[in-house]
Amino acid sequence: MKLWHSIGLWRHTITGVRGLPLLFLLITALQIILPAKAQAQEETLEKVKQAMIAGNTVILESLFTADAEISVPGSAGHTDKKAPQQMREFFRQKPPMDFKYLHKGSTKGDRSYATGRYACKLTAPAPPEDSAERSKGGPQGTTQVPENKQFKVFVVLRLVSGTYKVESLEFSNE
Repeated sequence: MKLWHSIGLWRHTITGVRGLPLLFLLITALQIILPAKAQAQEETLEKVKQAMIAGNTVILESLFTADAEISVPGSAGHTDKKAPQQMREFFRQKPPMDFKYLHKGSTKGDRSYATGRYACKLTAPAPPEDSAERSKGGPQGTTQVPENKQFKVFVVLRLVSGTYKVESLEFSNE
């Protein structure tokens, strides 16, 4: 405090409301605004997570931007009305078991991102039965074998009219 007084800066500080230094008001405002932005980001990511765990394409679709890009293994990415249909087919073929985020971050602009892991249960056809296998006591009458699979997920959010929306959702084989 002595340094401020000795160089005369304390008395000449630009003051805002009721004599409080403007810098103090600016810092206080940023402490209120920035957590609100981060909270909105977290809320959207949590909604994406819950929709992924439930395999709920209706909720996911409500979180997409108008030009959202969806990419799943085995098909080209979609940005049009086929994207929700593509997600429904993906969840039907690969029903969710779990989804969790591994990393979250943000860019300097109006975007943020998260990487995650989507775990699902695949149902794959059983190996063909032949007479040699049957004679050895191998599997008989089995038509489906459940199998677990994991996908890496990359989510990009964009700030649209004060709300974070999913701009890109990409699944890739792990």
